Parts: sequence; C-alpha cells; structure tokens
Amino acid sequence: MSSGQELRLRCEGPERPRWLFPFAEEGEVDEPLLPDVEEQSPRAAAAGGAPARWAATLHLPNASYYHTGAYACVRHADPPDSLEPPKHLVDIYVYVADPEFPWVRAGVVTTWAMQHEEAVLDCRPNNRSLHVKLLNNIDEEV
Repeated sequence: MSSGQELRLRCEGPERPRWLFPFAEEGEVDEPLLPDVEEQSPRAAAAGGAPARWAATLHLPNASYYHTGAYACVRHADPPDSLEPPKHLVDIYVYVADPEFPWVRAGVVTTWAMQHEEAVLDCRPNNRSLHVKLLNNIDEEV
C-alpha cells in the first residue's frame, strides 16, 4: 500500500482477540501514530445458528512508512509478558511504501549472538521489492 492510504484489519474468532503490531512498545511512538483498535463482544447465537464470535478491528486512517511490519491477531487470554509466544490466530506483513524512507529506522539497535546460533536482526523494509543484504565488517556478504 502507499503512504497516506487507510489500513483496516479485522480479526474474528470464538475467543477474544487482540492485535500485536510492530511498534507496540509503550512510549515508543507518539499517540497520533498509534492505530485505533475496536473490540466487539460476541452476540448471542441464534437458536440453531452459528456460534457467537468475538472481533477486533485495527484501523489506521493515514498509514505511513512507520506502520510497516508484522501485524498479528492473537488470543486476548495470552498475557503480553508471557515467556511463551502467543497463539497467532492470523498474521500479515504490511508494506507501506514511501520512496523517501526505504525502511523503518529503529534507532540504535545492538543484537548479540553466539557463533553458530540464530539471531533476529531488526530490519523492516517498506517495499516488497527491496533487496536486503547482510555484510560483515569487511563488506563480505554473509
């Protein structure tokens, strides 16, 4: 999607859902950049009808490059500070293209890893066609 467009993501399920988004850390962003999230409690099922379903809708009326990243709808019952990863009901990576910002700057980030162990590097390109390389300190591709 392009910068300035509206983003609306809806998640429904038999359990109460909540949205996780790439900039969800408290105090990490100014309030205007945060999405609105509307929760809808389940309606009683009609006799013989489908079971009641919960819903959560994430809305960004004016998405920018900063909103690029992975969005996940998870069970609300999974505590945010749990050591266990939350059960994803659905997830999606959203690209918000902006030619002035090819990736989301995350400030100064240091990632430590032991040799032969996996590590995740914070890199959020905002264009699906952007090719990203990892180079070591002597400019050799890793």
